Amino acid sequence: MAPVKKSQRSYLLFCNERCKQVLDENPGAHIGDIRKVTSVQWKELKPEEKDVYMQPAATDKERYHQELLDNSQVDAELDKEVHDSISPIGRARQVVQSDADVDMSKMLKHAADCSVLTTMRRALSYRTQKL
Repeated sequence: MAPVKKSQRSYLLFCNERCKQVLDENPGAHIGDIRKVTSVQWKELKPEEKDVYMQPAATDKERYHQELLDNSQVDAELDKEVHDSISPIGRARQVVQSDADVDMSKMLKHAADCSVLTTMRRALSYRTQKL
């Protein structure tokens, strides 16, 4: 599932709209200079003028929350499907122990041997790396 795109804030909507205009007024300006100018312009806006940017931001925020809710429901369904198909290790151990054909002592010895071999392999690779 694709990640949900975050909602745009009203200030960023304003900056994106004004960026080209400020760049045309100040050719060669860096992004930091442009952001300083747009932040001053934002602070000077009246609340009625800011509402032009607040409404689309509120709509985008609602979209973001709805997509999060939709994704969380889909994720919950996927998690349920995965968990229903996986048997816990304790359950697998019970099945193996209850099977008369399985010799647990051989299985445990084999597991211990594998552990020892893995440790020896790691030690050898460490020694050869040091040389």
